Amino acid sequence: MRMWLGLSCGSIRQASKIQNPKSNFENGAVQVGLIGSGFVTSIHYEAMRAVNGARVVAVASPTADHAERFAAGRGIVKHFTDYRSLLDLEEVDLVVLGIPNDLHCEVVCRAAEAGKHVVVEKPMALNLADCDRMIAACERAGVILGYAGNCVSRPSM
Repeated sequence: MRMWLGLSCGSIRQASKIQNPKSNFENGAVQVGLIGSGFVTSIHYEAMRAVNGARVVAVASPTADHAERFAAGRGIVKHFTDYRSLLDLEEVDLVVLGIPNDLHCEVVCRAAEAGKHVVVEKPMALNLADCDRMIAACERAGVILGYAGNCVSRPSM
């Protein structure tokens, strides 16, 4: 299992081509879908903007006006109220989750089944059994599971 601690679009491109040789990265960029529209998702969006080779193409949030406002304010064309609709997008290579902790396991497993690489925010899951399920789902699908821990409240050094 490849655990991904630093965002590497090259790694995502390489893994996607192994998993799906027909993978077509538009302009060589990893196409990113954001699941969630709250504070942490805005941080992940800004991080993606700073990554050469990543492009956010969709956002999903169960609250329609949140998804719409998040997308409109950032020039993201596609927005959904059901994250499964985002997972159905063929162009999405990677999803970044900024959702409640109790949903991590279900969404990671569905994303893996859809062939998407995943970055999940801390904590990875609520218990070890869910972590094991998430890792197993990503291994079966041949996708990368990444874990993100932010340092938003950490004082500058």
